[in-house]
Amino acid sequence: MKKVLRNTITSILLSLAFLPSLASAYDPVVFVHGYLGSTLVNFTSMIAKFKAAGYPSDHLSYYTYNSINGVNAGANTLKSKVDALLQKTGKSKVDIVTHSMGGLVARYYMKVKGGASKVDQIVNVATPHKGTAWAYAALGQAGKDMRPGSSVINKIKGYYPGLNLYSWCDEIVIPYWSAKVGNSKNIGCWEHIATTWSSNVISKTMAYVKP
Repeated sequence: MKKVLRNTITSILLSLAFLPSLASAYDPVVFVHGYLGSTLVNFTSMIAKFKAAGYPSDHLSYYTYNSINGVNAGANTLKSKVDALLQKTGKSKVDIVTHSMGGLVARYYMKVKGGASKVDQIVNVATPHKGTAWAYAALGQAGKDMRPGSSVINKIKGYYPGLNLYSWCDEIVIPYWSAKVGNSKNIGCWEHIATTWSSNVISKTMAYVKP
């Protein structure tokens, strides 16, 4: 009996030794906030869930950038963050999670800046992919970039990678179906800022980027 038990334990340990660790299977994740957003405002709850699921802290990159400077400037910052994260983790690709204008930043980085080869999965939450009428009230280059028909919108028109989550009740993405592009899913009735705090959004995001 002891021999059988010993052999069973040995077999289990040997099989586990050949399994990649859960952490090594994860792509590192970059979180990109939107216009006048921040990690604190947009991603605190979601990042906590990623950590609870086993993502190592050094696999999660979140930062605050000057979004008023517009999409191109944001894409340059994102490029530097992706390159730094890949170097730190030794990985070849990242996953990206965005909110609002952050989705335009990420798409611009992937399409115009050549970043697509470094991105595995991307989830865009409440992104005005086709522009928003609200942008006429926004400040700086960002306001110009988010207007329907802007040069930025036109440069990435038709390029809608990843999963795109949208809300019927979004008061910033006007009309709301500007966020409904490509592979899109409705998240119900959520106001713009609250979308990334939705447990529905968090679960959909984590399921999509899961190895």
